[in-house]
Amino acid sequence: MNYPKVLIISHNCFSASGSNGRTLNNFFSGYPKENLAQFYIYNEEPTLDICDNYYRVTDKEALLSVIKRKGGKKIEKKNNKDDVYINDVSSYRKPKKTPLVYLIRELFWTIGGWKKKLGAWIDDFAPDVVLFQAGDASFLFDLAYCTAKKRGIPLVIYNSESYYFKNKNFLQSSLASDFWYMILHRKFKRSVKKAVCYADSSIYISDSLKKLYDDEFNMPSETIMTSTSLSESCDVIKKSEDIKISYLGNLGVGRYETLISLAEIIGEINHEYCIDVYGKASQDIIEILEKTPGINYCGFVSYDACVCIMKESTILVHIENFSDFYMEDSKYAFSTKIADSLACGTCLFVYAPREMSVTEYLLGNGAACVACNKNEASEKLKKLLSDPEARKKYELCGIKVAKENHSIDRNRQKFWDVLNKAIES
Repeated sequence: MNYPKVLIISHNCFSASGSNGRTLNNFFSGYPKENLAQFYIYNEEPTLDICDNYYRVTDKEALLSVIKRKGGKKIEKKNNKDDVYINDVSSYRKPKKTPLVYLIRELFWTIGGWKKKLGAWIDDFAPDVVLFQAGDASFLFDLAYCTAKKRGIPLVIYNSESYYFKNKNFLQSSLASDFWYMILHRKFKRSVKKAVCYADSSIYISDSLKKLYDDEFNMPSETIMTSTSLSESCDVIKKSEDIKISYLGNLGVGRYETLISLAEIIGEINHEYCIDVYGKASQDIIEILEKTPGINYCGFVSYDACVCIMKESTILVHIENFSDFYMEDSKYAFSTKIADSLACGTCLFVYAPREMSVTEYLLGNGAACVACNKNEASEKLKKLLSDPEARKKYELCGIKVAKENHSIDRNRQKFWDVLNKAIES
């Protein structure tokens, strides 16, 4: 097995908790540390023992580098357990995102003086291949492309989002936002096209997302779905004797609204049941959830705690918003919690629009109980809550699908094969 020297360019650092960092961790677990280096931009500090060579430039440092002509620094790994994401959720506030703010951000990242020191750090590492974990920032697509092309090395892109195809403004509204979004999106599409057409391969999180980009670019690509190691764990946690319905994950993109609707449906079935909700949220959403009958907001918990909650629950819930805006915005989204939910041995109930990628996937393989409207949700939940055998059917199918499509070992090997193929081509 060859282990090429990989430069990772991403928003987040390696992590055991955050979805992006955990995806990278799953790909590179067991990889020689000396053959990994990571450049990232979020104000986090790595704690996992998977890579020792980090360089970070934050938004603030990039802005200051316009004046100082320098910015960024090497980051030392901390030895404490991954606590980057474990903080007081009551202080959590989603940053304002408007097209004009994003355009200004793109400008100072483009003209800032942070690149020289970063270039020297990259040259010192001498990578064989660049892996870019794509997001919504044009400047990172440009950096990944320029870094690989300048050094004559392969570029591999990992892409879990459909930002390229979001022609309608999905950011928070502001004065003349649609006008600024049009300019921002045109710039973004140019950067994506340049990088994707140069890349030796692009990796997508689902077949539907892969087809979307393949139809546009017709470039080499692979599907590698989110991974889980839970199916390989022999730990068994006794399920609660009482009915325990749990939701774990992101409460943004309108999901809390569907959660409230689902709590009403469950309350009509049995007013003693409630949904235990675990996840970060802004204070205004927390206040709404805490006042909603049938919802028990439990705050943010670590990934290890999430696993325990998943295994001891009677039913796990995944939801998506049904509004036209969110259906368009999140159509190709695929929650990183789905793989763990399928593998943990607990019945998964999904309440989401039929048009969404995750809905089509789970309906197609029967690994979860899926409802696409209120009547379906009510009928199917009545069955699940009263019939252990009905839940058992989905539990067994979920474990089977997790082993087939979400095995951490199988997906990691597939990922390493993509890297080596890119170098050999």
